[in-house]
This record gives sequence, structure tokens and C-alpha cells, in this order.
Amino acid sequence: MGLDSRVRIFQIGFNKCATSSLHNFFQRNGLASVHWEEGRLAARVATRLKKGEDPFLDYPDTIAFTDMIMLSATLVLEPYKAFAEIYRWYPQSYFVLNTRHCRDWIESRVKHGFVPRYQVLYKLPDEAAVRRLWMQDWYTHHAKVLKFFADKPQRLLVY
Repeated sequence: MGLDSRVRIFQIGFNKCATSSLHNFFQRNGLASVHWEEGRLAARVATRLKKGEDPFLDYPDTIAFTDMIMLSATLVLEPYKAFAEIYRWYPQSYFVLNTRHCRDWIESRVKHGFVPRYQVLYKLPDEAAVRRLWMQDWYTHHAKVLKFFADKPQRLLVY
């Protein structure tokens, strides 16, 4: 029996937490997967969400979605954080909260040069303020995901 046409896999954790590895895993196992697309994935999904449309209408043949973030000099889009709305469109789907130790994730983001853009976008005075923002975001997002899926644990994989 094949998959229901509405069944998808959505990675809803942060970037720099093995998103490329998840994407490669899905592809190696025969699942059509899209990863980041240099921010275009996040932009398309965010636009559809804002219009109240199926957020993945632009990807009819794709099963798995990873690294839904767009970070530019003027904008941060993180539509994976709209997991509750994505769930409303795709209630038979699976959601992956990819994670790692918060300190390691922050260090990876620092190493990959994210600090200056976040300083400008959020008008933060220094790297320490960016690190505090990320730590708060990390714990808040994880708590929201776990709370939302508490009564539907079969739909969530924490990895």
C-alpha cells in the first residue's frame, strides 16, 4: 500500500543540527527530499502560509523537507516554526525535531558566521546578546514542539 498523498516528513528543528544528513538519508532511501534551496524553500513555504494556502503546494512530488530557513541581510524566515499550522494541512505526516546540545548548536552557528546578520536584524549590541537570543529561541521552540505533539507522539520523532 502506498503513502497517502498528504503524508510528508517535515524537519522542524534548527539548522546546524544534521539537516543535510537527514536530507541525504531520505534521498538514499528513495524519498524525494528538498533541502534549504539557498532559502527559497523557506520563502515559498512562508509565502504560502501567509496567504493561508497549502504551504507545500509548490512541491507536489516531494515527501521530505529539511532546513526551512532563509537568512538574508534584511530578513529571517523560519517557517518550520509554524509546525502547528503545517500539521493542520498535513495531519497524517511525520515531524522530526532534529536536535543537538544547545551549546554545540550555538558554537556551530557562530563558526558559520551567523552572528553579524542576527546582530543587525535584531539590533543586538554584541555576540553575547545573539547567543542569549539563540539560547532562548532554542528552549522555547523545543518546549512548544514537545507540548504540541504531547497528545500525538506517533507523529513526532526527536532525533
